[in-house]
Amino acid sequence: MTDSTPPPATGTADPAPPPSETPVERDADQFLGRSRLGDRSVHDHMVRGSIWAIGWRWAARAIGLVSTIILARLLTPADFGLVAMAMVIVGFIEIFGYTGMALALIRITHPTRAHYDTAWTLQVITGTVLAGVMILSAPFAAIYFKDPRVAPLIYFLSLRAFFEGFENIGVVAFRANLDFSKDFRFGIYKKILTFVVCITLAVLMRNYWALAIAIVFSRFASTCLSYLMHPFRPRFSLVKTRDIFSFSMWTLATQIGEYLSAKIDEFVVGGLSGTIAMGDYAVASDVAAAPTIELVVPMTRGLFPVYSQFADDRERLRDAYLGVLSIAAILCFSAATGVAVVSHDLVVVVLGAKWLSASPLIVWLALGSAAMALADGVFAIFSVTGNPAVASRAVALRLLALIPGVTLAGRYWGSNGVAAARAIIYIAMLPSLFLLLKIVLPITGRDILARLWRPFVGAVLMAGAVHTFLFFAPALPALRLAIAVPLGAAVFAFVDLALWQLSGRPTGAEETAATYLAGLRRRASRR
Repeated sequence: MTDSTPPPATGTADPAPPPSETPVERDADQFLGRSRLGDRSVHDHMVRGSIWAIGWRWAARAIGLVSTIILARLLTPADFGLVAMAMVIVGFIEIFGYTGMALALIRITHPTRAHYDTAWTLQVITGTVLAGVMILSAPFAAIYFKDPRVAPLIYFLSLRAFFEGFENIGVVAFRANLDFSKDFRFGIYKKILTFVVCITLAVLMRNYWALAIAIVFSRFASTCLSYLMHPFRPRFSLVKTRDIFSFSMWTLATQIGEYLSAKIDEFVVGGLSGTIAMGDYAVASDVAAAPTIELVVPMTRGLFPVYSQFADDRERLRDAYLGVLSIAAILCFSAATGVAVVSHDLVVVVLGAKWLSASPLIVWLALGSAAMALADGVFAIFSVTGNPAVASRAVALRLLALIPGVTLAGRYWGSNGVAAARAIIYIAMLPSLFLLLKIVLPITGRDILARLWRPFVGAVLMAGAVHTFLFFAPALPALRLAIAVPLGAAVFAFVDLALWQLSGRPTGAEETAATYLAGLRRRASRR
């Protein structure tokens, strides 16, 4: 690909390409395999791409979790809390840059070089402006959090938005062409680099600046890698501004609402409780979310291209969603309940005794994360069916409940109250989200309950069994954890599969698991 040629991108192909297209653009559909392989192969290609996307998120999350565990041993809760305070402000301001320009390029039919150049130019302008806004907001953030150290942290972290603005827009072609293997490598390379730098800095510096430098380095490394991994070289242009922004407004509104919903609790804790409580809360949230949000959300979002294939066939889309919901329910109920029950021993063994105050937070945050992960699948359906306005209103309604709920809970019961209020509100909002699905899918409450009740009962009985064991077990956290985890998994699996059998073996994740186990038994008997 030459310097003057835009990266090929997918979209709905026109019957005849415009005369102004370059040869690379003209062959875009052939590059995707559509003209030679047919729709079925495209669908298979999308499934493989989804697997790459899911694999990237899980690999990145595994690296991030290992990093958190190591850093928790090297740094203090106050260090984590101070950086978390600064990142709440930085992250909120950065949200205003998430206008969906990459998605706009993917959706535009036959994007030209001018589209890519315009998107990159807007990206540079946005990153520079946001960095300036962060610098201006830093003194006010220090006043709100009652810690003057927050201001210089935000000054430094503003470099993240600045570097992000200059990232090579050509890497969008990895997703546009469904080349998720390159997208995977692009993401994993920067994650590994950041991991090495972050741990090295933490060992050498032993303070919060190690975290801050690693955060900025991650974005700097991403920008450098984007030019190494894709030959496209953008130029300054604003010719196609209207085309780019015509797609972005609903995306921005939903992103702002989702970010505020996810971070309003940390904003309240940081303002009311100080750096130590904020550090406990941030790390507890990270650990609690790992087995639910980081397992389920990549799956639901990674399958977005597959959902898109069924957008015009609501019956098949409903079946696909219910299949994913069945898997998500098993993962969410089992993982969240398991983490909540063993939270005390988990903190002692994994993070260390200095983080014990995070243990009760993990209980509530794990349950809230499970509800959030189940809700994410609903929002994916709203997007794929062309109903972003419904998604935005649902996010706004949840935010209107969260703001007063977590604020009042924080004032009266501290960070534990905030975590509890967040979990209760997320769980309470789930039924209304499922009801909204009726707007876009031919689905009933019975369909949804059929996928949820067996994992729910399994999780309750698992919690009872593990809690009983821990009550009588000796006070040896590592030994208790080593026994409690497989015990809980065995109880959950047995109850869920038994209820599935008693229910007449309906379609769902249990059917897939039973088929897999039967195959293992057959192979074992042959041996």
